[in-house]
Amino acid sequence: MKLVAVVVTYERHETLARCLQCLAAQTRQPDLVVVVNNGSALPSDLVPSGLQTEVIHVGQNLGPGGGFHLGMQRAMERGADWLWLMDDDIEAESDCAASMLEHTPKGDAMVWPTVRTPYAETEHESVVPGWWGVMLPATAVRRFGLPREDYGWWSEDTEYLQWRLGWFGAVPSVRLPDARVFHNHRDRQGPTPAWKLYYQVRNATHMRLHLRQDGRPAFRPTVRRLWRLWGSQARRALLAVPPEESRRKRLALVVRGVVDGATGRLGLTIPLGDGSVARRSVRRHR
Repeated sequence: MKLVAVVVTYERHETLARCLQCLAAQTRQPDLVVVVNNGSALPSDLVPSGLQTEVIHVGQNLGPGGGFHLGMQRAMERGADWLWLMDDDIEAESDCAASMLEHTPKGDAMVWPTVRTPYAETEHESVVPGWWGVMLPATAVRRFGLPREDYGWWSEDTEYLQWRLGWFGAVPSVRLPDARVFHNHRDRQGPTPAWKLYYQVRNATHMRLHLRQDGRPAFRPTVRRLWRLWGSQARRALLAVPPEESRRKRLALVVRGVVDGATGRLGLTIPLGDGSVARRSVRRHR
């Protein structure tokens, strides 16, 4: 059984180093670790000795959508039976992989670990999987394809793991209490930058309007949920503003996200991490 871990990283070399050190310390070490590097060149001594690693240097920031798409594609090309998927800020306990492989259900099923964070002593009693150590069988990837590149950032894990595989594909999923990871996301504090507001609104709007029209939920409840989302994001745009950004332009990006999501204008329409987007003029687009 070949286990391939896929780690997507962007400009967090120390964080990535801790993630890889935890993978090297596994009692059941991955047969291969595919690192998708969305950022600058990685230090030559970053990968622990003895850890079989293949690095994909993207040359631009494709976000988790594009990163996991590329990484999972490479894992499948390398003959993976199981794919272990994580962001670079995941630190797995030494017996995590062994425990997950031991308790995987038969057939197409996904499993994910219990997650600790730096902000609470208790674990997440999560009912949904994400890029914090979910493990997928290659059979499910062959059936349902790869994550959406055109989402870039935000909702790409929800669309793929929870909706495409879980809801539409009816792939069973289990959270394993004895498999544990630490989600070391201490750097995700402060006001949400404008580019993130845009992708949050756009992708959630597109997903709910275009990808779930099978009668569950009906159109009217979907619009009510979206209205609440749009309102909450508009408030965030106006009330929690980084000093270098403009309220008017932040709100304009939220509106643009609604329009782009509703009309299906996807892709990396705004560069990920673009801190100047709410200082520049928001141009009209077709």
